[in-house]
Amino acid sequence: MMQFVHHFFDKTALLIRSQSIPSSLYSRMHSIGIISTLLGFLVAADARVTFPFSEVLQKGDLYDNDAPFNCDDGCTIYVDQSYWHIEVAQNGEPIVTFAEIFGNISSADEGVQLPAGENYTLHRNFGNSDEFVFYVVSAKAPNYGSPVSILEAGSNLWAHITDRLHTIMTSENNLVLYGFTGTFAPGFPKIYAAGFDVASDTYGADSCSPVYSSRSLNPQLSTISVTSPVVTVDFGYVGDHSVSTTTTQGEMWLKTPVSSTVYTSEGFVGCPFVGDQLYEKETASVNDEFTLDSSSLDISAVSFNLQESEAVQLRVNGEKLDFSMASSPSFTKHYDANTFGVSLSWKRGTIQSSWTVQLDFGASAATSTTLTTEKATTSVPSTTTAKPTTSVTPEITTSNSHVLSILVVIIVAFLAL
Repeated sequence: MMQFVHHFFDKTALLIRSQSIPSSLYSRMHSIGIISTLLGFLVAADARVTFPFSEVLQKGDLYDNDAPFNCDDGCTIYVDQSYWHIEVAQNGEPIVTFAEIFGNISSADEGVQLPAGENYTLHRNFGNSDEFVFYVVSAKAPNYGSPVSILEAGSNLWAHITDRLHTIMTSENNLVLYGFTGTFAPGFPKIYAAGFDVASDTYGADSCSPVYSSRSLNPQLSTISVTSPVVTVDFGYVGDHSVSTTTTQGEMWLKTPVSSTVYTSEGFVGCPFVGDQLYEKETASVNDEFTLDSSSLDISAVSFNLQESEAVQLRVNGEKLDFSMASSPSFTKHYDANTFGVSLSWKRGTIQSSWTVQLDFGASAATSTTLTTEKATTSVPSTTTAKPTTSVTPEITTSNSHVLSILVVIIVAFLAL
């Protein structure tokens, strides 16, 4: 049997995991919108996304129990689940199972290094419904060796690191990032729906679009919700900085003055060079509506393969700002006012469309902040749209339990509809 090694990186990092979301996050959740993911959904049968130096595979890619992947130059592999029945093989011979790659949560963060070779595959011995994220990165990739963290269901992570980039993987429906600290240059931190190898200037004009680029006066006030299995934070510099993350079963949209919120279609990648490839998609619509007292509003939107028949319907104080590839594939707009009434609605019409919208709010225009979320719903795709670092020893505590407070928030949100 081939030998495999855990790949340890020299990095300054303090990673603290726990099972409940800090109360400081929920103290700001008077302003919340939630997508609740419904059970019984249909998942795209092919979720593979291939980048120039990496690939991301998910459950749908094992529809025939085998999926090849590239490791021609040597690679490091990361998984977010500890399964014995899914394994890495070469030439049909088992090498290592997900459980062995995962080990414990700290070794899972380090990944496993494979030697250069051909005919590597993922193989599933039985079953067909186990969620997972598999991230394989070439040894020649840009930013190779950047830290990766695995975030399990119902847990949260505080990462205090000095690396410029930090990649986070999760099979949960949604990743929430908040509490940024650091001395950031304009436009940073940024958040990408991809791994550390594409969060780079290597690709020039074809560089990936971030789902979030800080434009608020204080990014620490922003809570960014991203529906992606692989997320990378670009802090913009090597030095002292941190971010907190948690997982939820549905999107959370928090809106407060001097902060930002983000909406994305599920499956969004944001990289022109991947074509129409998307991650797994479990929901087919996004709807939210709210009112916020704020002195200004800045909007930035980007879309890929978004047809006019499925345009995102965006309204700001009654003004129509619908966008698609035919009308406005990308745009920015600034508003000055005292109060903003905003609604966003979208329903998937094709399997290859994706988009993201960022809203940046100015200072409060009133003595007290008023925000209401009147509508936040999601729907299940129909069968016509569904397809198949000086070293510091990290301090880590882990938990696999779901966050009870998340469930309470979801129930309250639905009762309010």
